[in-house]
Amino acid sequence: MLKNDGETDMAVKKISLWGALFGLPFLAVGLGVFIWSMTMWKLYQESESWVKVPAKIESISFETHSDSDSTSYSVLCSYSYNYNGRLHHGNRVGMEKGGSSDSYHHKRYSILNQCKTTDMTFDALVDPLDPERSVLFREITTTMYVLPIFGLVFAIVGAGVMIGGIASAIRAYNTKAVLEQNPGQPWLANPKWNSMVIRDKPLARIAGSFAGAIFICLFMSIFVIATAGEKNVPVFARIIIYGFCLIPVGLFISSIYQAIRYFKYGNPELVLGQLPFVPDKLNTATLNIHARVISQEGFSVALKCFRRVWEKSGKNSSVREYEEFGLDQTVMQDSSSTENSIPLNFRIPANVPQTHDADYPEYVWRVIVSAKTPGVDFKAQFEVPVYNKI
Repeated sequence: MLKNDGETDMAVKKISLWGALFGLPFLAVGLGVFIWSMTMWKLYQESESWVKVPAKIESISFETHSDSDSTSYSVLCSYSYNYNGRLHHGNRVGMEKGGSSDSYHHKRYSILNQCKTTDMTFDALVDPLDPERSVLFREITTTMYVLPIFGLVFAIVGAGVMIGGIASAIRAYNTKAVLEQNPGQPWLANPKWNSMVIRDKPLARIAGSFAGAIFICLFMSIFVIATAGEKNVPVFARIIIYGFCLIPVGLFISSIYQAIRYFKYGNPELVLGQLPFVPDKLNTATLNIHARVISQEGFSVALKCFRRVWEKSGKNSSVREYEEFGLDQTVMQDSSSTENSIPLNFRIPANVPQTHDADYPEYVWRVIVSAKTPGVDFKAQFEVPVYNKI
């Protein structure tokens, strides 16, 4: 059963709020990087109307910055130019500032160093409204693509962690309030079981698959763009990067398939005969489908209990599910009936795990119904409460 002691509630709230605070730096850094990267695109747009002015290269150097993980390069340059009879100085080489591992730094250094060595001028772009603003190279670089995406990904992760933490704290508070008002009835603390009708909610899964695909596309595009113009990237690294790019493709296909299923069958509902399901008793339910389903092989119905555990392997950790218990049956539909309601019944044996979601390991019970039909098959699943009534 769900734990209902004050210490557990306080612990859940503290963990949730700490999770929200943990996401704040990610959100702040992500937004900061995104906003800062947009200044490069702003400069690129503004410099389109700037005028070309011959500039003399005063000094030029090529900087290499290495650490244990990577090497980055940058070109430092100072130059002077005359505009409207006045001498001005500049040091901006390109749209971006700072170093990167891109190869264009070598090209820029070679061009500017040759101009300095041969005492030739290089055409700088100068803002006619503010001649102190200038730049030598107006070109779109890899950094201009990568940084906004990087910032956006960080911001999304931070916002997601914060929202999740706040939502967990609110759920813990609401759960405590409901349990205090309904002692011995923990299933009432879950909004999914506020009524006898449980909905499949396929739109949430479709949206989740689609959003996950977009997020992974954004994340992987950082690596794809960063390695696209680099010749020194190992083949195995490219294979790994492009292999991960297949994940969002699979998610997009899954979301499309689920969308087709939704338009074909609608949003199925499971109407419980009693709330909750009780072990060692006969439990009944009715599956309502908003479209006629014809299956020669009948409906495959399963009531399964899954044990959800938190597993840690080295630096990585994840939540995994293991099937703890299962009841399977086949329900044949009366072909002469025009109703789209399928009666179901389950006799759950005694001494099985009850629904538990207060901490790990969690125990989750689901009714899973599927049927082979022409075109997209029917499938729906419903999370149901299983408790020994007190």
